[in-house]
Amino acid sequence: MHLLNASVCSVLVSLMATNAIAQEGKQARLPAPKPLSEEKPNTANGDTTVLEGIVVTARKHEEDIARVPLSITVLTADDLRNTVADAPGSITRSAPNFYFADIGDPTQASYTMRGMGALIRPLNSTDTTVTFNYDGAPTTLLGAGMQPLDVQTIEVVRGPQSSLYGRSTLGGVVNVVTNEADGTPEVLARAEVGSDGYRFVDLVAGGTLIPDQLYARGAVRYSNFDGDIPNGIIGGKDGNRDLSAAHGTLKWEGSEGTTVTFSGFYENGMVNLPQFILRGHPKYPISGTDIHQEASRNILGGTLTVEHEFEFGRLTSVTGGQRINTVNIVDTTDSYLYSALFGLPPSFFANPATDHARLAQRERIFSQEVRLSSYEDSEIQWVGGVSYFRSGYNQLRNIVGSFSPYANGTFDASLDSQTYGAFGEVTVPLADRLKLTTGLRFARDEQDYKGRYVSNGFPGTVPFFNQDGKTGETYATGRASLSYEWTDELMTYVSIGRGHSSGGFDVFMTNAAVGLPETPFDPATSWAYEAGAKLSFLDDRASLYGSVFFNDVKNGPTYNYSVATQSFTILPYDYETKGFELEGRFAANDWLSLRGGVGYTHAELKNVPAGDPAGVRSGNKVPNAPEWTANAALDVNHPVENGFINGEVFGTAEYQFVGRRAADPVNNTFLKNYGLVNLSTGFRKDNLEVYAFARNVFDNRYEAFGSFLSPSAIGLVVGQGRTVGVGMTAKF
Repeated sequence: MHLLNASVCSVLVSLMATNAIAQEGKQARLPAPKPLSEEKPNTANGDTTVLEGIVVTARKHEEDIARVPLSITVLTADDLRNTVADAPGSITRSAPNFYFADIGDPTQASYTMRGMGALIRPLNSTDTTVTFNYDGAPTTLLGAGMQPLDVQTIEVVRGPQSSLYGRSTLGGVVNVVTNEADGTPEVLARAEVGSDGYRFVDLVAGGTLIPDQLYARGAVRYSNFDGDIPNGIIGGKDGNRDLSAAHGTLKWEGSEGTTVTFSGFYENGMVNLPQFILRGHPKYPISGTDIHQEASRNILGGTLTVEHEFEFGRLTSVTGGQRINTVNIVDTTDSYLYSALFGLPPSFFANPATDHARLAQRERIFSQEVRLSSYEDSEIQWVGGVSYFRSGYNQLRNIVGSFSPYANGTFDASLDSQTYGAFGEVTVPLADRLKLTTGLRFARDEQDYKGRYVSNGFPGTVPFFNQDGKTGETYATGRASLSYEWTDELMTYVSIGRGHSSGGFDVFMTNAAVGLPETPFDPATSWAYEAGAKLSFLDDRASLYGSVFFNDVKNGPTYNYSVATQSFTILPYDYETKGFELEGRFAANDWLSLRGGVGYTHAELKNVPAGDPAGVRSGNKVPNAPEWTANAALDVNHPVENGFINGEVFGTAEYQFVGRRAADPVNNTFLKNYGLVNLSTGFRKDNLEVYAFARNVFDNRYEAFGSFLSPSAIGLVVGQGRTVGVGMTAKF
């Protein structure tokens, strides 16, 4: 701790010193830029059509995305119109080299960025390489992938971001930025109805409570989908979803340069998405569960942000808190899948009294960050601060199984995770157009574990088993980049970064049923190398951003499934990923624009010892890391003036592609590549618009996640099929 404290002081002192240099001779400070949308072409400068600039906060302050030496995808509110049913999947498919492994349960799904992720299943709620931040406050995997309600932008920041964001950012960061309560009077209502019982309602309102002091904004959402996967055992349809959510913001502006913003959110969702649909069934997709499954999640949280402007810089405090409760009820033996595995009729496995599980999770999250930063117009940009994160997690799991002692009994596990950190980053101009950025973070992770197991009498299980454990680590991460602005339209950069993903205990207590303790898994670390370019051309009507990367990852913890024991083994594997991203936008004129991107990732395991017990070999593909991802969209907003009907015709045609990827480290099976087409068109007049839409036009029942039991018994999570409907939006 003495080393940590000394490091904190040195970082802050150096930052203050560089700021003093930057402030020398400074006369006035420019106002902070307002975030803008790049979705629609701008014709403010005469008749010239240009793309509006995008402001991002990836480096803890607002700046033009074209000048940031990072690979970033920014999704605007208009980009997110088709994310209402499958928010995480739709968001990741809109960003190259970003992948959502949908396991059918939002609390145990994982995210992969540039081939770096939890790989199969996360080992606990903080075992992730991609961290989600909501209005500046981090959440865990239990809270990731919430609905993008009243969202202004979503920033997908690739590559290790450990120096500024801390734990579990080895792959990258996703910043969800909601609309600001700025006093603008606004009331918006949006409703959609569609096939398979799809319903959706959005209500948003904002305005001023006390002139020049207090502003408010609020939003509520409800959506429902009745399901589109027939259940051949108990009848009806699986795949149903139900969601209610709310978000509210209060902002107070003081007279002495102080701003206080409170943002609160609530989400209550339920999904019944079968996890083991048999690939190749004659009636695919068909569910063989013998109970009504459920994966529900209830989230209540908030963020308090306090900013104060001094003469020399801005002081920011961000406090976050979340309460997350989840319940999962699962049939562990899909009748059709296990019929294919054992050669017995499906009716043999259709017994709701056996082979089922109930999983209840509870997590309480608290985070605090205090930072001091330069202003946006400072010649030397700097930020430094301290942070604290705590997660109190509990999992209670009851399993009744017919095949293995590992899948029987009551498992009660608790994890208390804490992280202390201090960080700093500074960008210094070395020459007229040459800039050097260096960042550093020192952190301490601590995790306390308690596990309790009680048998249900299944042969081979111990009557009970208890384990207490602790683990901790002090570590340093950092990043450095060199950028050069060749012209006002072209910037190139190179960077090197040290990534870190925290270690800890497996919360599933894999071996407790046979009386064996859990050994904590080591943290994953990486060295990351990146080079990129950002170009604006055609008189600012087009932009093209590209990057190439190489990541060398050590000790990536990976689940391996044993059919013989129906249990998982945790093994650390080294792997490397390399590839590129290329994204662009083009404003053809003031009513037609295009946007799109493509990503390639080659990710393979290496340094695997000969005779690996799971059968993994060096050169195997890293699971859940698609080689190719791509998206493209055409947006139209064309005015109509014929004397009878005056308004605007609008529409979007969108294509999203996800390539072939391994389902497990052994590479027993691969998930098929797929492409989705989304279409919408409508008419807008004044503050009213009506439209029709078709999502997943060609009804592609794509493979979202895979479990290999045998060559003839592969279980799948299947994506949602085609939804067609109509909608209306009114603004007041």
